[in-house]
Amino acid sequence: MTLVYKSAASTHPGLCRESNEDAVCGYPEAAIWCVVDGMGGHTAGDVAAQMVVTAVSEVARRQPPPGSLEQVVAAVTAAIHAVNQQLVQSATDASVMGCTVAVLIARGRAGACLWAGDSRLYLARDSRLYQLSRDHSVVQQLVDNGIVDEQEAATHPERHLLTRAVGAEIDLQLDYLDFDLQPGDLLLLCSDGLYAELVPEEILRALERGPGCQRRVERLIERVLAGPARDNVAVSVIEVCPA
Repeated sequence: MTLVYKSAASTHPGLCRESNEDAVCGYPEAAIWCVVDGMGGHTAGDVAAQMVVTAVSEVARRQPPPGSLEQVVAAVTAAIHAVNQQLVQSATDASVMGCTVAVLIARGRAGACLWAGDSRLYLARDSRLYQLSRDHSVVQQLVDNGIVDEQEAATHPERHLLTRAVGAEIDLQLDYLDFDLQPGDLLLLCSDGLYAELVPEEILRALERGPGCQRRVERLIERVLAGPARDNVAVSVIEVCPA
């Protein structure tokens, strides 16, 4: 069965930040989507985020486009590594520019995720929500080692400290996951500004209600803004449909 992809995306600065260092891009025709969350303070995070989005967008717009899933993954990986090198080389002792990144790539019934940091990819299928990516964070390490549980991690004072990010060090390691796609799947790329404010059940309800990707994105951001909305938020929703 041939599959097609519908999508929508948006960002919002939240209610406590003057600037917005989150960014998104989405190319359903090329089946490449990306969410990034800038870090570094002032405009540094925004610069890093826009550099990564631009690099991923250039891969998505290539003519002819990369063919197989493996070729697209390799091209996106190379593009992000090139940005990482630029960011590391431009950093000073007093200033580091960096960002998280989560990229979704699809080819037919195959999906792949590349990521660094704590931006996430979720899959909603059969009325269940699955977190496909795994955070690169101090708190995730504490959870993995059994020092804190998931509930304690949500309010831990070090929950925002990352162990990996674009621009953090010259030897960037992007994690990779591949998985099967099915008609009816909903995929969600988001920054921590979303999942830090909404529990998984709220996220799933917002995704399942529909109609359409744009309304799902709007509903998720509306629900964040109904609370403290302490951080920027970036959301991209992708629907897998039969052709």
